[in-house]
Amino acid sequence: MKLRKRIIIIIGIMLGLVIAVSMFFLVNRNEPSESFPASSTGAQKQSIPAATPASPDSALLPTAPAEDLGERYVRQLSGIFVERFGSYSNQNDNNHIDDVVALSTERMAAWIKTQTVAAAQNYQGKTTRVVASKVESFSSAAAKVKVDVQEEVTGASGGATVYRSGQVELAKVEGEWKVSGLFWN
Repeated sequence: MKLRKRIIIIIGIMLGLVIAVSMFFLVNRNEPSESFPASSTGAQKQSIPAATPASPDSALLPTAPAEDLGERYVRQLSGIFVERFGSYSNQNDNNHIDDVVALSTERMAAWIKTQTVAAAQNYQGKTTRVVASKVESFSSAAAKVKVDVQEEVTGASGGATVYRSGQVELAKVEGEWKVSGLFWN
């Protein structure tokens, strides 16, 4: 046989062994041991107690209420909008504006485009995180979502953390949810 064929056969056999050993461990790792091995003193095997099912008291634990998918969508869209629009720096060419125009109604997009940040040599910026949100009202055509945010403002003189609340208004435009307003308390 040629050397090349021998190498291919050897590699194939080695791969087959690796796969076989891997499969053996994958199949057998999920099977729990049913008993401890006998000790060297000749003691009998002891059984491992079976896992106990959840206690009836666990059914009394509070669970999160089910959320309507439409309400969840407008709540998440509001959070994305607020975080992207509220996070910017004076050195990123107003990317925060470009990020949210597509999420907005035409009228809101026109207002957003007036909110540019002037470029400067000394860094100034803000990072906004939604820490809580709640759907205040929801219908097939409009929604209002309350948002609580944490803003980390950074500048040449240092930084500060500010907390505030606001409301995001949404409207369904041609079957798609769009942000139509943002109002801070």
